[in-house]
Amino acid sequence: MFVNQKAADRYFDAYDTILREWPVPAEELDIDTRFGATRVRRSGTTGPPIVLLAGYKATSLSWRQNVEELAVRHQVYAALAPYTSSKLLATLENNRIALYTRVLQMQYEMAGYADDHDRLAETISAQRHELDRLRDELDGAHGHVAALQQEIERLRETPRPEPTNNFGHALTQLGRVAAAQVRKSLH
Repeated sequence: MFVNQKAADRYFDAYDTILREWPVPAEELDIDTRFGATRVRRSGTTGPPIVLLAGYKATSLSWRQNVEELAVRHQVYAALAPYTSSKLLATLENNRIALYTRVLQMQYEMAGYADDHDRLAETISAQRHELDRLRDELDGAHGHVAALQQEIERLRETPRPEPTNNFGHALTQLGRVAAAQVRKSLH
């Protein structure tokens, strides 16, 4: 667990210094479980029990600022060391890490869903604007066709002079072709 004895001594010296800051009387116990013995520090003697698990690579000393208040109404059991020697605590820690990892994964997925939702909303909005533009364009085309039809009807009702030369005949033909084009565009 330590790279050398000097590192181990430094760790345990720091641990013992912080241990003296534990604010309430405590006793260390080995509790047998089906996963093996688990070393804990018990504080408080009355009330329902609470088990305190330190964070990853931490010890029970991380609870020293909370244990005094908890021990007034509870028996507090704080795991002493990182969970290398207790299969039960190692299992609990692995489950905690797995749960935390899943929560982070779900947050990431939800952010992705929110991004997808935003993109979809933008696409729908753009398509609505395009539909409105096309509807306006179609209304304009209908108006233009109606105006052309009125002009054709007006021209049909207007008496035509008899053609006296080729120019008049060409003009008549041009009117017929224009009318045919308009009818074709309407169908």
